Parts: sequence; structure tokens; C-alpha cells
Amino acid sequence: MIKIIPQKLKELASVCNGRLYVVGGACRDYLAGLKRSSVDWDICAPLPAEEVARSALSVGMEIKASFPLTGSLKLVSYGTLFEFTSFRKDIYSGRGHRPSAVEFTNDISADALRRDFKCNAVYYDVCGEKFIDPLGGTDDIAARRITAVACPQKLFGEDALRIMRLARFCGELGFLPDDESVDGAARCAELLRDLPAAFIRRELDGILLADKKYSVDGGHAAALEVLARTGGAAVLFNDFRADENFFASFALVPENLRFSALLAASCAGGDNISDFVRDMQKACKECAAAGYPVRAAERASCVASLAAFGGGGEDKVSLRRFLVGKGSYVAKAARLARIFGAQSSLWLEEYEKMLDEGVPFGAGQLAVGAEELANAGFARERTAEILRFLLDECAADGCQNERERLIALARRQFAAR
Repeated sequence: MIKIIPQKLKELASVCNGRLYVVGGACRDYLAGLKRSSVDWDICAPLPAEEVARSALSVGMEIKASFPLTGSLKLVSYGTLFEFTSFRKDIYSGRGHRPSAVEFTNDISADALRRDFKCNAVYYDVCGEKFIDPLGGTDDIAARRITAVACPQKLFGEDALRIMRLARFCGELGFLPDDESVDGAARCAELLRDLPAAFIRRELDGILLADKKYSVDGGHAAALEVLARTGGAAVLFNDFRADENFFASFALVPENLRFSALLAASCAGGDNISDFVRDMQKACKECAAAGYPVRAAERASCVASLAAFGGGGEDKVSLRRFLVGKGSYVAKAARLARIFGAQSSLWLEEYEKMLDEGVPFGAGQLAVGAEELANAGFARERTAEILRFLLDECAADGCQNERERLIALARRQFAAR
């Protein structure tokens, strides 16, 4: 471990009289043999933050931020960030993500107990060049499991965001949670409703990309499965339904479609366009509660609702025109539906026929454009309306998408100048 410690951190440890420790992810990843392009340097000591700040300045480090109430500092050296926190106990009162008070301590075991999971509570003594393991975290790392540092129900009850962190860590690291932690998280899952949307989105993004951090195959599916086991997925996305087949398929979903795939698991589906609208409105509402911007929510929700859509309740022409109206969303939804092996998706069957016919799904795919219509004598201010009409006509029959046919169709419906 000493070989990967930055020289500037060794210098800081020296002027702190050998009382500086690396803790958390850097220790866990080293012991687990996990590698990534950058290391998260969380450091701590039984020293006041003010004293460590003076020591940091003395060895040429820069102080980027200071938080006296929590005994925390952000230190920078040659572009590397070090986050320092004094040994402390966190005190929670009622629901919330942040501790209501902190109590500083010299006891490394007490500091370990304020952390979330034992695998994240292993310390490295920089000057002593040795690991210190107050809670047995090295055993968990060796066994590739995640257990809570304290009573799980207490841990998750104090900070429900830890439920999502449990899921994310399992996916990122390829570790498994113990049953006690899953049960404790399940008892506190409803508390996720009280968290700020920004925190939920940050963790959810991490869950959906959990396979990327350490290149763990299917890590995103494993993370979502843990979130589902705790009941957290059903709290965040009402009616979330998933089985082993879903998670096996979810492991194959490309990253740009994972959020839509997650939303699709809570869509009721249905055969009529009104069912699609119902699902999309529900999904958009849940996206907003999870902190996603309106446009991103609409895009993901449209793809999700289409993937869950049956389409059997619509006549052929109405269904085709509906699909053309969804433009680029249809291709993404079709990819999702195929990954999940849609069994009764009549819209998907019709979509594939439309592709074979060469049906255009946007004005740019029509054999005529606005300029050609204007040159053919149509008022420029009406070309957008005409192109929409031609798209509808081609939806019913892709063979119509030829220049002369389209201009003839336009002449029959719209008078030229």
C-alpha cells in the first residue's frame, strides 16, 4: 500500500506526528485487488482540522475548502484531491441524510462506527505502513461481502441513502450483501421518500453505471437487483416488477437505455394509446421525483412506455401513425423490447414491417423536403403542415415515399399558390 501513497501525503503524515490514516475506498480497493484510473483519497486523524490545515500548508498543499463544524477539509496537491475528516462520532435525530451533530474523538473504533459498511472502515497508518481494522472489514473484503458497521436497521434508519449505496457498492465491487443488511434496509426503504431528489439521482446514476467503475460485468444489473431486494426500487418507482429473467436481460442493456429499462419495469403496459399515455405520465412524475430534468425524463419515459406497450387495441393505420409520431424513440424502444424478449408486442411486429417497407419516421426521411414543396408551388408557411400530412400518408403505406407520388398527394390535399 505504501507504494501507491502520494509523496505529498507521506510528507503530511510526517508533520502530523505519524497520526494520519487513509480510510475507505483506497484501502478497500487495494485489499480487493480492484484497480481504476484514479484513487479516492479519504484521510483522517485524531486531530483538529485546523491543526491539519496548518500542517498541509507547511508541506505545500492547497486548502480548497474547510468545514469546521464537521472537522472536514478538501486539500489539493498537484491536481490530486485529498478529503480529510477528524475522528468523530455522528449523532442523528429523527429522519434525514445528514447528522444533526458531531462529537470529535481520539478513538479510531468510534470513528469506524460512524461509517456505513465494514469494508469501508479499514484504515492504513501512513507512517506505520500497516492496516488497522477495528471492525473486521478485511475479512469482508476477502469474502467479497458487504455488512453494516452496526445494527442495519439503525444504520439505514439514520440515513436512508445508505440503502442505495449498499446497492451501488454491490454492483461496483462485485460483492454480495449479507441477509441482515438486506433485511434492515427493507425495513427502512420507505424513508427513501424523504431524501432530496438530487441525492437520489446521484446514487441512481451510480447504480445504472455500476459496471463501469471497476469493469465488473453485469454490475449494473447486480446493483439494481440489490435495490429491488431491499424494496428501494419499488419505493422510488411504484409498481416496479422484476424477476430473474428481467435482471438477466437488464445486464445486456446498453448504458444509454438503462434508465428507460428501469422505468419500463414499473409500466403497466396495455394495448391502447391511452395506456401508453398513462404509463408515460406516471414515469415522468417518478423521474421528476428522482431529480431528472424535464426533457430527459420525457425522453426516457417515452422509450420506457413504448417498450411496455402492446398495441393490439389500435387499428393498423392508427398504430402506424402513432409510431411515426414517436420518431427516434421507436428505434430505442424496439431495441429494449427485443432485449427483453417481448412476447405480445404487436406494435413491434408492425414496426418491423414498416422498416421493411421503408416507411419514413421523420420529415428528413421523406423523398421531398420543404424547399422542393415550395418550388412545386406550395406556400412556404404551409410546408411544415404538408410534411406532417405526407408522413401520415406514408405511415399507412411506405410505397408512397416517392417524390412524384408525394407531390401528387400534396396537390390533392392542399392547393398550390
